[in-house]
Amino acid sequence: MKELKDEEIRKTIQAFGDSIFLGEDDSERIFQKIRLRTEERRTVMRISRGKKLALALAAVLVIGSVSAIAAGRVASLSSSTDLKEAIQSAEETAREAGSIFGITPDYAEAFENGYQFDRGFVTAVEMADENGVSMGAYPEVQFDYRNPEQAAEEVFLNVANPPEALRAQWDAEGVQKGKKETHCGDITLYTSEDQYLFLPPDETPTEEETALEQEGKLFISYGTETREERVFRSVSWEKNGLHYLLSSYDSGLAVSDLVEMAEAIIK
Repeated sequence: MKELKDEEIRKTIQAFGDSIFLGEDDSERIFQKIRLRTEERRTVMRISRGKKLALALAAVLVIGSVSAIAAGRVASLSSSTDLKEAIQSAEETAREAGSIFGITPDYAEAFENGYQFDRGFVTAVEMADENGVSMGAYPEVQFDYRNPEQAAEEVFLNVANPPEALRAQWDAEGVQKGKKETHCGDITLYTSEDQYLFLPPDETPTEEETALEQEGKLFISYGTETREERVFRSVSWEKNGLHYLLSSYDSGLAVSDLVEMAEAIIK
């Protein structure tokens, strides 16, 4: 595939920058670094004409984190990973995170319960309003862990530095409300166990499911090929300006197990 030319890169940065209020100096700095990154990775990755997400991600990585988002409420967050871009060591994943956030995050190579690092990813979390309109993006680094004896089960450690505007929204909406608290030293750990329902795009939930969603007892998402009911367990905390989320879907781990893993990461 043909790489994007300089003019196309600049246009993409400008379009991306409009959503996070990039200044002219920032745009030029991002352009120079993206161009360098593109040259460095040309032998292993091609950036196609329409692949704006790749450039948007590169722009966010240069910035470190966005400091403002478009006016309005963020209604959804989404991200995706490309298995071909997996990082093969926890140390390298942490090093990438350090270059993005300016500080190396806490992480673990392995845990006493048998889970060990499997692969890592650098991705962009895209914010959207209630109408699905993009409100910008911010970088996130993910550590994936597996237990060789239970290969089908995974635990994910996601580290990010969300925009201040999004953090303020979380505070205003009481995102931690209803979650249980525990402590590791002077750090507060928020735990939750939530029921999720994934539906195909053309399927609608039942009246009972809709009522449960309105009560905050069920989270409904769309886009899967089949109907799926899953349990999402998580532990989240803040440290040195970074937001940590340790989570699992339908694993044999209880929330208490995740708390022990979180404590091992923090210590």
